[in-house]
Formats: sequence, structure tokens, C-alpha cells
Amino acid sequence: MNASSKCYSVSRHLPYRYLNLKRNPFGVPVEQERPELAVANVDEWVEQLLKERVAIQLVGDHGRGKSSHLFALKKGLEQRTQTQVPYLRLRDTRKILLAPTVLLDEGAQLPFCRWWTLRHVHSLAVSTHLNLRPLLWALGFRVITVRIEQRDPQRLQNIFQRRIEWARDASGPIPHITKETIRELQIRYGDDIRSMEHALYCSIEEMKEVGCVRLLT
Repeated sequence: MNASSKCYSVSRHLPYRYLNLKRNPFGVPVEQERPELAVANVDEWVEQLLKERVAIQLVGDHGRGKSSHLFALKKGLEQRTQTQVPYLRLRDTRKILLAPTVLLDEGAQLPFCRWWTLRHVHSLAVSTHLNLRPLLWALGFRVITVRIEQRDPQRLQNIFQRRIEWARDASGPIPHITKETIRELQIRYGDDIRSMEHALYCSIEEMKEVGCVRLLT
């Protein structure tokens, strides 16, 4: 195991306040915090989910931001409807909570027989690395397929800087992500956001003072 791969597994109990942070920004937030951290333009999808009997499938490899888009949808839908919209991570549960709109994470984890319970749902959004169009179509949905990739440097910078702002401890300077760091992340990891976050986590662990976040060599 190399040094960078140990960063998540070994707790160093560092006082992040010397960076003006409450925590390492690139640790795992609790589920209730994730809608506020999502950076995604989903307004058009919200409109479609509210008006039509539609299923939006978000297709992409692991770590590309599919879950973040679902959390952005959750935030947008709840703001519009003022009601709770169920988000179900199917790796952790098989229990389907029925509501007008349902958000399913890792849809390929749901057994075929359980999909039938969703036939009366008005609309849904599902993240998946497999194409579920035939199944969704059979349940009576109009299916919209969106390939999730994050290759826009400005969007990536916004995503990571929001995470740092979320971890802010007090007013004043905090670490920041430069365009040069984003460029290096893209060279190393392509569009794999999860791997980028892991690298940034390790970089924060090694920072000695507030400044720009530089990747470890």
C-alpha cells in the first residue's frame, strides 16, 4: 500500500483549525449535508420530473458524480414541492419508499422483481452504470438517458471549493483550489471525481498553512 492510499484508513487526528477548517473537506459528508454540496444544473430535469411521467437515468462509471446529481435533484424538487423526496441508496437498502417522485442510487443493485413496485410512481431518477432503458420503458416511463461526466475545469473548481467552504471554521482565509491544481487532477484522473477527492484529502492532510492546495507527488 503506498502513502497516498493510507490517507483514508489512518486517522491522524490533526487540528484542522490551523487551516481555518473544522474538518478535512474531502472526507465523507453525512447524507443530510450532500444536497447543499452538490454543484449541478438540474433545473430542466426538475421541470420534467414534475410535469411528465418520466424516468431519468444518469449513466456513468463509479466516481463520476451520479450521486451528486441525484442530491441536486433532491434539493431542487423539495424546494419546488415543499415535500420530502425519497433518496434511496440501493447498496444499503432494498426497501422502496413510494412517493410521487423517487430517486434511486445504484439502480442496478435493485432486483428485477422489486422494480414492479415502482409502476405507479409518477416519475423517478436513477443512477446506474448499466442501461436500464428497456426495464424503465416496460414500466411505462418515457426514458431520458444522461451521460454523467465532469470535464469542465471551472465546474470542478467550483465543486472542490464548495467542499472547502463547507468545512470552514471561521471568517478569514481558507485553503483554495487553483486552476493549475485542477489541470493536474485532470491529467492524473481524467473525469474520476472520487479519485480527485481522495488526492485532495491527502493533500489537505499534509498542508502546514493556509494557501493553495497542491497535489502530493
